[in-house]
Amino acid sequence: AGAVLDAALGQIDGAVTGAALVAALPKVGEIDSPRGTWRFSPRRNPDQRIYLRQVRRAGDRFVNAVVDDLGRTR
Repeated sequence: AGAVLDAALGQIDGAVTGAALVAALPKVGEIDSPRGTWRFSPRRNPDQRIYLRQVRRAGDRFVNAVVDDLGRTR
């Protein structure tokens, strides 16, 4: 959340207001997060892929494996 706020603030020319911050969110671009990359839609909703994951053993380790791609949210 802090990285998104910092990126949005960097998109604002002039006074930082609530309206300016809301308008800047779609300009942030791709956001790399623990759940994968995503961006804000023009309506300021998260636009991201949703994956079904399962913890599986890979040799002597456990990994977070993608089981299915459930599509995009918008």
